[in-house]
Amino acid sequence: MDMDSLFARVMGKKWPWLMEMHIYYFSQRTMAAMLRKAGFEVLWSGPHGRFQTLGYLGTRFTALFGKWGHPVEWVLNATRLRQMTTPINLGDLFTVYARKK
Repeated sequence: MDMDSLFARVMGKKWPWLMEMHIYYFSQRTMAAMLRKAGFEVLWSGPHGRFQTLGYLGTRFTALFGKWGHPVEWVLNATRLRQMTTPINLGDLFTVYARKK
């Protein structure tokens, strides 16, 4: 997870990846610095997306906006769209490729 991503900064304490089970958080910049310090060469670093169901996104909408999210979930359930998946990239997940020098 990228703590310096725009999405993480905008969401603040409501950022969905802020969980007690995650002991450490990084940014692309700090991860690259740690890898270099450990003797690695960073080949590429960048955000990546994922696929989510519309049903899951509806529950996140309700979690963020309370009762305003219930109509969204109702529509998703009534139209059976909740099972559909969609690509999403909020820029808050990243991958780093590195190799030992």
